[in-house]
Amino acid sequence: MKEVEIEAFSQNVKTRYRSDIIMSAPVTLLVLILPLIVAGVFLLSVRLGQLTRLEDFKSAWLLLLLTLQLYVMAIVMFIMYSRLHKHAKRDREWRGALLTFAKEQHVDISRLEDLHKHISFRETFALSALIVLLMAVMFVWDYFAFIRFIPEGYVNDVEVYVFRDSNIPILRDLTHNMVSLIITLLIFIFIFYRVLTFPYKHEQNQCEYTAEFSMKLKKVGIDVPAMISFVKHRNILVHLILMFLTFGIYVLWLSRRILKSMNDHLINQWTYEEGLMPVIESGGREPFKNPEGLRINRQSKTMPKSVAREFTRYFVRRNSKKPKILIVAELFLLVMCANYILKIVALVCEICNDFDRYAYITFGNILNAPVSIWMTLAMVGIYMLLIYLCISALLGIASRRPSSWRKVARSCITFVIPLWISELFIPATGISNLFSFNVYLSTAILYNVLLIMLVSYKIKRFYTPVGMAVPGFLTWVRFIFVGSLESGTPEIDDEQFLEAIEENE
Repeated sequence: MKEVEIEAFSQNVKTRYRSDIIMSAPVTLLVLILPLIVAGVFLLSVRLGQLTRLEDFKSAWLLLLLTLQLYVMAIVMFIMYSRLHKHAKRDREWRGALLTFAKEQHVDISRLEDLHKHISFRETFALSALIVLLMAVMFVWDYFAFIRFIPEGYVNDVEVYVFRDSNIPILRDLTHNMVSLIITLLIFIFIFYRVLTFPYKHEQNQCEYTAEFSMKLKKVGIDVPAMISFVKHRNILVHLILMFLTFGIYVLWLSRRILKSMNDHLINQWTYEEGLMPVIESGGREPFKNPEGLRINRQSKTMPKSVAREFTRYFVRRNSKKPKILIVAELFLLVMCANYILKIVALVCEICNDFDRYAYITFGNILNAPVSIWMTLAMVGIYMLLIYLCISALLGIASRRPSSWRKVARSCITFVIPLWISELFIPATGISNLFSFNVYLSTAILYNVLLIMLVSYKIKRFYTPVGMAVPGFLTWVRFIFVGSLESGTPEIDDEQFLEAIEENE
């Protein structure tokens, strides 16, 4: 068999960490309800007299937090949809590599070609561009809704306000907030069916494809089993009824099931790939390798709990587990995201509280406005972007991708920058400073977290691709800003890898 075809499959499997993302269900649920938690803490603080200065903005805060809740939900749904899209693109190449292997064995591949084309057509994700557009529209709408927000009865002359010459509506009550709700519902409608049904349908497609692949190879004496399906079929009508009966609260539990289904599929496929790799690399001379220590009941329609545990033990990191210190990073990112939410709402209340200073601002003279005003308006948009980046880093932290490590490291850096901007350009008497951390203490803490990410061998081993030597300190520092982690990193074989793990233990 040609080296090019072998390398295509081998490279596809080795680089699966780039597209196959394991998402933690508990962390995702915490992110989904984070604005609600912030709202609850705020109301409790006002009631206990801790934030009497914001008593006038109580209703305004709830309305703004509702908008942010919709924004966070849209981000999570978009990330869940994107990981399906990335995995489908990898599997298209994966099937193509198996097709080429079968062709090299001189068997009839017409049926395999038809299946490959049919599956690729059904997994095109044609709505990706529309969903990206909806996310962009929601970001722009929410931004201008925030900076033009006026609590009901707070300002009589709504025409004299920030960007008064624009045609953008002013957010005064729940009716105007319905636009964000409608956009979120559109994203949910376009994404929900695909996210709910993809793991099962996709795995059924792969099982059908590998069954045909297995049958063709048996004709030339190569024994390769078909992939076994572990993902359960879920009736979408039942889920819709439960969501209606629970007024949408059921979505939280359903999100956990959706995440688990995709995680189970990824584990199932990775296990199959590990057994198939010797067959492909040897050109059919080596047998399919049953994973050592892995006992799967192939007659079962559900995935045994031991599968995920044993797979992690033998294949994800060869006796290496997820470092417990990453839980600290997850909590840290949750606090960061909550702080960004608080800062947005506080800045909006700052604008409402001092609307006379913003009354003359138009799109034409925004650059002539005082620096403090310009920075306040800019920081609202910056915090919205940081919320997206923070959630993206948080949801991918368990996926073992090098890019996830980089996102966490960059989040440490980007969290400090707005603190210094607020310290230097936004008045210290503002409402937003009620939720500001001490800039010097925060800088010290965050860069200590960054230092741990850089020096901890367990963390770096966790995010280093299997078969690669752990890069040096300077390589990780460079990787935060530019470049690829793999460049210049020598490969090691399995025996060297196991020896390194044993020595480290």
